Amino acid sequence: MSSHYIQGMLRDSGIEILGDLAWGSHFCNFFESKEDLLQILVPYFKAGLINNEFCLWITSDPITVEIAYEALRNEVPNFKQYEKKEQIIILPHVDWYLKDKKFMPDIVINGWYQKLKESLKKGFDGMRVSGNEAWLERDVWKNFIEYERNLNNSLKDQRMIVLCTYPVDKCDAHAVFDVSQVHEMALIKRGGNWEIVEVPAIKLTKSQLAGHKKELEDEVAQRTKELITINKRLKKEIDRHKLTQDELLKTEAKLLTVFNTTDTGYLLLESDLTIALFNQRAADVARKIFHWKLKIGDHIHDFLTADRQVLFTDSVRKAVKAEQISYETNYVLKNESLWYHVRLFPIPKGKKGIFGFVLALTDITERKNFEISRNNYVRQIELQNEKLKNIAWTQSHIVRAPLARMLGIINAIEDNNSLDDILMWLKLLRDSADELDDIVRNMVDEAQRLK
Repeated sequence: MSSHYIQGMLRDSGIEILGDLAWGSHFCNFFESKEDLLQILVPYFKAGLINNEFCLWITSDPITVEIAYEALRNEVPNFKQYEKKEQIIILPHVDWYLKDKKFMPDIVINGWYQKLKESLKKGFDGMRVSGNEAWLERDVWKNFIEYERNLNNSLKDQRMIVLCTYPVDKCDAHAVFDVSQVHEMALIKRGGNWEIVEVPAIKLTKSQLAGHKKELEDEVAQRTKELITINKRLKKEIDRHKLTQDELLKTEAKLLTVFNTTDTGYLLLESDLTIALFNQRAADVARKIFHWKLKIGDHIHDFLTADRQVLFTDSVRKAVKAEQISYETNYVLKNESLWYHVRLFPIPKGKKGIFGFVLALTDITERKNFEISRNNYVRQIELQNEKLKNIAWTQSHIVRAPLARMLGIINAIEDNNSLDDILMWLKLLRDSADELDDIVRNMVDEAQRLK
């Protein structure tokens, strides 16, 4: 049976916001609480049981195997019959994802398909599964995301539907981005309501298209009448607003001129950190520092090093909370060292959410170089002051010793009339004078070295 035909066979997802899903669907759910998780998984598995699908539920915190069974017993009529014919199996994550306490991607994927093969042999239409990934730690994150990608790529030919659940409190912005890339769509609860973060790639079958044809034709006819009326109004509005449009174009041209001639580099980022707009100064900075030619649609992580990606991701997390982020950063190039003042602030989307971010880069190299030079100069002055203190200490202590002896010898000479004693005192006076002369010479040399 062709993969196209298999994908076209729709199944009831049991989840109201999703409706029907094709075989091979692989989607995820970000949950905050046990109640959120049960609100999605119980109707999901209930629909699978009712529609003759084999169901495999892999649990992790905050739901145990016992809690999962109890929840289904309370919601699914005749649940014991499904248990009796082994149409539903619920296992803890350690019994499915881990072998000898290690995650083995190939073994897990082969396990899914072995269960699918067994279920088809037993007469079930297919298989629906769910795995709760709350057990994941950072050391296996990269391998698990690669496993999710491989699983997603291999499901298109299979009679299987897979729902992976992730706890919001363990997923930062980078983790959410990783998970979204390896699933067709994501569900998340906002303001008490479930929303589809990414629109699922589900195609309607020909029979469904035929069923909607009449309804669409009637709607098109009604819309056509409305469009004729609207076109007449628009023609008048266009003529009336033509001058306004010209003024807007002039204003836009002026703003773009300012945007591209400012000394600050600006990048406008979408909420997923792809570049929506940038000015010439930002392009110059990217080319000079990162050797990167900026293009609209680039992701900010494309040209940042790993350590700077971590710093920027942390700044984004704070900016999402309506904080304006400001810090200084240094880039050491081959022939120069550049400093930039970085500012990141959100573009609010009304009272809730954001459209994206504004990243501003201002060159502060000249100011930082001045600060470094000033600090070096201050340090030199401090060193000279230290030497001056040493010279002053020498003047007040070392010089005093021979000077005191000289004064004592002079007093002894004045009080003594013996020629031999006078000659002796004069010799001692000469020795002290020589010592004092050496000290003065050393002081002069030290002072000369301060210049």
